[in-house]
Amino acid sequence: LTAFVVSRLLEDHCPSYVDPTFTARMEERLDKIASDETNSDEGRTAYLNEYYAGSDGLAATVKRIEHSVEVDSARRAVLPALETKKGIRDEDKENDVALFVGPWGAYVQSISRAEDKSRSASLPPDLACDVGRITPRALRSVLSTKLGGGLMLGSHPEDGRPIRLLTGRYGTYLKWGEEGDPETTTHSLPREKSSIQAFQIEDIARGVFDASEKDAGGRHSVLTLEEAVGYVSLPRVCGYMNDTTPILAGLGPYGPYLKVNSTYVSLDKKDGDVLSVDEGTSLKLILEAKSKPRSSRRGAKLGEKNGKDVTVKKGRFGPYVTWNKINVGLPQDLAAEPENVTLEEAWALLEPKIACGGPKMKAGRGNKSTEQDASLPPAPKKPRNAYLHFAAEVRPTLLSGGGGKMSIGEVSKALSLLWAGTNEEEQIKYKELADQEKLDYQEKYTKWEASCQEILVQTRKNPGNNPKPKQRRGSEAKKKDTSLPPAPKKP
Repeated sequence: LTAFVVSRLLEDHCPSYVDPTFTARMEERLDKIASDETNSDEGRTAYLNEYYAGSDGLAATVKRIEHSVEVDSARRAVLPALETKKGIRDEDKENDVALFVGPWGAYVQSISRAEDKSRSASLPPDLACDVGRITPRALRSVLSTKLGGGLMLGSHPEDGRPIRLLTGRYGTYLKWGEEGDPETTTHSLPREKSSIQAFQIEDIARGVFDASEKDAGGRHSVLTLEEAVGYVSLPRVCGYMNDTTPILAGLGPYGPYLKVNSTYVSLDKKDGDVLSVDEGTSLKLILEAKSKPRSSRRGAKLGEKNGKDVTVKKGRFGPYVTWNKINVGLPQDLAAEPENVTLEEAWALLEPKIACGGPKMKAGRGNKSTEQDASLPPAPKKPRNAYLHFAAEVRPTLLSGGGGKMSIGEVSKALSLLWAGTNEEEQIKYKELADQEKLDYQEKYTKWEASCQEILVQTRKNPGNNPKPKQRRGSEAKKKDTSLPPAPKKP
């Protein structure tokens, strides 16, 4: 989406730079200068002045864009599905909804009330990654779902509190309870459920979409009330071990899992669903995990390359191989059975990434370099942006007004709302502070970098004068350290 925004900005305000013949003309001019067909110094100066200076130069163009182009106009994404030969579709104009790309991702906003930040909603990631499905209908549904408080799936049979389906920045999730109720909770969904399309939610709410419709795998395309009740009730007891210890099934940041005491086991799709896995399957998976040594559960070692272990592990996004802190996900044909991956197959996957900027390969473990042993000064602290300067000034007042009882999350949310409510004139003060701090940081960093280089040069010249002595351990330290009196004899 960012590419569409940048391309449109260049086409509207810098047409010469996106002209297909621009590169050809540039290469032709540079070739003439390089071959001395023109006066070398004069030719270079004339070309640079033509490119950067003047009313049509790059510097003037950038300054003109900064002062003349509105922020909302620059952030707006005009996609093929939202555009006709005449411009934006009439259907989109009537609903006054458009797509924008901001610092924290894509979002939908009402054009008629752009100043009202509450009339905007994050674009779900499953829509953001497929430009062809971003239509006016989809954008309206995302916004209407946010403003309407989500899709009402029904009431929980135990306490009667409502369960709603909402779309957020990271996908679809469930909300159990009313807004403002301290007992209201939000609950994540499995990956296959969290990618429910936003326009499906609108269709169900309007009674157009059939909630019983199933996908190619025979599963419901959308969430039913029965499933929603199950997800908000997780973790659940799916069986018992030794007839006394409960086996829990739940959803975590890395997907479905089984737990008994302190043992966790990932629940794969082939083993069952977190809502329906039975006692027999869960007990079998737990016993298999307990029978494996702890090291094999952390990862299976395939062998060594250049003195470092090559290991295959299971991660949040599937199995992967790792070497010297370099990770590469397994392709689909190998991910099905990661335990059968060979050292050669793993190394073939790792080599391209190592060659593209991984740590330098070493012939063996060897000794640490003098650069690692050298005692270097700490790097200067990175500069804060305008928002962080604003937060540092407002946070004490916010905390004192809240009686000191606000949580970190509540403070962060309040600061974000206050910052969003400031205008450009109010933000100038903090932007100036940020710019000045950035200049100070660059000056300090240059001095720090020069100081480090000087220390490293001296360390290479005099490796024996290393200021960081090696620590001795055990009996060796006792033999060489004669300044201490002997310890009393043990009774």
